[in-house]
Amino acid sequence: MNQYKVLVTGSADAEMILSYKASILYKVEFIRTKVSDEQWNKLIFLCPKKEADLHSHGFPNVDIMPVIKQRSMFSRYIDLYDEFYYKKTGIKARMSAIEGASVKKIIAHLESIEKDSESALALFDQILKSWDKIDEFYRKQMELRQINHNLNTILRLLKNGNSTSAKGHYANDLRASL
Repeated sequence: MNQYKVLVTGSADAEMILSYKASILYKVEFIRTKVSDEQWNKLIFLCPKKEADLHSHGFPNVDIMPVIKQRSMFSRYIDLYDEFYYKKTGIKARMSAIEGASVKKIIAHLESIEKDSESALALFDQILKSWDKIDEFYRKQMELRQINHNLNTILRLLKNGNSTSAKGHYANDLRASL
């Protein structure tokens, strides 16, 4: 569904949102109107039935601009996770109610330790990009419910620099070679 904000200025003062579904006018929402009866009757001409005719109204003092919706923070976390999961496994992540609840808990926790939601999202992105630096045991636990459950441990491992080699701990590798 595409939405457009229509602003009428000058002697008439109106603001409305036009929604088009499959390029056909679906809904008109009036946000603000201060118009005379004569102007009210002309407002309908700013609402063409077809989306393609939207900018051919010919009225002065009318601005029509698309409404751009921001993706929710939840969706942005899911997008990061989906990309991460696909890169690691080659398959698309399966989402369930439990996974969705886990994302909400991860968001709440990261936002509690970061200054704002954008920083929390950046931290989540950094966690996923640094996934190969955590212990093998936690690396295998890639489901969102598991990440949520182990989040404090994962953060601690990444913060303290407890990186591992492909075989396991560097200290264990060193002992084995002696």
